[in-house]
Amino acid sequence: MGMSSYLKALVLGAVLSSESFAIRDVFVSLHSSDPGVVGLFELASNNNGTYKRQRVSAWIIDSDGSYRNSDVIDFADMPAGPVVGVGLWDAVQGGQFLWGGVFVESKRLNEHDIFRFPAHHLLVDLVT
Repeated sequence: MGMSSYLKALVLGAVLSSESFAIRDVFVSLHSSDPGVVGLFELASNNNGTYKRQRVSAWIIDSDGSYRNSDVIDFADMPAGPVVGVGLWDAVQGGQFLWGGVFVESKRLNEHDIFRFPAHHLLVDLVT
């Protein structure tokens, strides 16, 4: 996953300059191609307007310091098309893109499918 310039500046400011920050809520987005570090290719709503980013209700911390979603994250009534990547945002609409990456295996959705991250399957880590 790739960290956005916005998030890098916040993290480095906290580590190097004692600047504090808090991102209150984190929302997951789905992407039809690699979102890069700016959140490109986010899925569009279908005719029913049902696609929207989903809030992560809670995270768990692994022993190696990485984070995983503690609860199931469902995207219901999806538009048809490929899902190749994932993004993290600080708002349900608009907002700042935080982080993104591509799946090991992409998924092709049919209209009205449910896309699900089972509990503990969305991994966020700083690659060192």
